[in-house]
Amino acid sequence: MSAVRAIFIDQLDALINVVDSLRASARVALDTEVNAMYAYRPRVCLVQLAAAREDEPSPEVFVVDTLALSTLAPLDALLGGTDACTPIVHDVAYDARMLDLEGHPLLRAVDTALHARFIGLSTTGLGGLLSERFGVVLDKELQRADWGKRPLTDAQIEYVTSDVAYLGPLSAQLEREAREKGVHEEISVETAWALASARAKDPNAPPPYADQKGLREMTPDGRAVWRALWMLRESEAVAKDLPPGKILGTQAMIAVARARPRDPHDFRRMVGGSVDEALALQFVDAIFQGEREGDVPEDERKHFVITRSPSGEIARRRSREDSLAAWRSMEAERRGVSVQVVLPGHVLNDIAKNNPQTIESLRETPGFGEVRVARYGEAILAVIAAANLR
Repeated sequence: MSAVRAIFIDQLDALINVVDSLRASARVALDTEVNAMYAYRPRVCLVQLAAAREDEPSPEVFVVDTLALSTLAPLDALLGGTDACTPIVHDVAYDARMLDLEGHPLLRAVDTALHARFIGLSTTGLGGLLSERFGVVLDKELQRADWGKRPLTDAQIEYVTSDVAYLGPLSAQLEREAREKGVHEEISVETAWALASARAKDPNAPPPYADQKGLREMTPDGRAVWRALWMLRESEAVAKDLPPGKILGTQAMIAVARARPRDPHDFRRMVGGSVDEALALQFVDAIFQGEREGDVPEDERKHFVITRSPSGEIARRRSREDSLAAWRSMEAERRGVSVQVVLPGHVLNDIAKNNPQTIESLRETPGFGEVRVARYGEAILAVIAAANLR
C-alpha cells in the first residue's frame, strides 16, 4: 500500500482552507469516527476528508479533529448541498445519522456499501472490499476504539486514513459494475431514501423506553416498573457519560422487570454483581416506585394500546407479503440481480402494509422510485390484486 499522508486539522481557519480547496473536487471521500461505545450521547470525534481519485488512492487525507473545533459549519459545503461536489461514503445511513445529530445533514452521496450490496457482492464491508480489491488490510479491532481519546495512536492514524484514501477508486469500480448490471438507477433511489430516513424525525414516535418488544403485553404496573428502571438507568448514564448498556444491560433489566427483586442482594445476584450495592438499592427502589405508580403517565399510555386489524386483514397482508416476495425472487432471477434491487425489504413491507391500488399510491411508497414505477408498477399492482383475492 502506498503511503498516505495524514494532515491534522484542529483549527477553524485551517478547516475553512481545506474545505475551500476540496470544493473544487468532483468527488470528496468522507468518513466519520464516533465514540458511540463510550459516551451517553455519541459524538462525531473525527471527520476524514480526501479529494477522491478514480484510478489511485488519494495521497493525502485531512483528519478533522471535530472535538477541538467550536463549529463544524464549514463542512456543510462538502455534504452534498450542491451538484458541484459529491461525497463518497461507505454506509451512508450511519454517517448521515451521526452528522445529522451534530446539526450538519448529509444531503447527497455515493454509498459504496449500498453499491456492493445491490451489485450482489458477497463482501460488502469496507475492510473486506479493500482487502479483496487493493490488498489493504484494516485492523478490525480499531472499529471499537475510543475515538474521543487524545492523542491518537499511530495505528489509529493509519486506520482512519487508509480507508478514506481508497474510497475514490473503490467507488469508481463499483459504479462501473453497477452500470454494467443495469442497477445504478435503483442504487440512486435507495441512497436517497437512506439519506432522507437518517434525517427524518417522527413527532409521534413513542418515548425511548416504550420501544421495547413485549411491553404492550405487560400489565400496567409491569410497564410502570420498566419505565422507572429505564429512567434510573438513563440518569446514571447521563451522570457518568456512559452508554446506558454499560450501566445495566437491557436483557438484564428485562429480567429484573419481570422478577422484581425485593432487596439489593437479590438484585445483584440477578445481574451478576455488575452493579454496586448503592446503585442496586436505587434500582430496587425504582421497582417499588413503579409498583406504587401502577402505570406509566396517562399521556404515554396511548403508545401501549394494542390495535386489532380488521377481520382477515392480517391474513391478507401476509398473503401480499408472500406473493410480493415470490414475485421479487422470480424477477431478480430473470434479471440476474439481487432481490434488493427489485424491491428492498423496507419497500416490500410498506407495500404489503399499505395495499396500494393505483400507480399514484404506489409511487408514494418511500424508496420505491420512478424507475420501479416504470419497470414494475403494473406488475406489482397485479400481484397485490391477486393476493387480496386469496
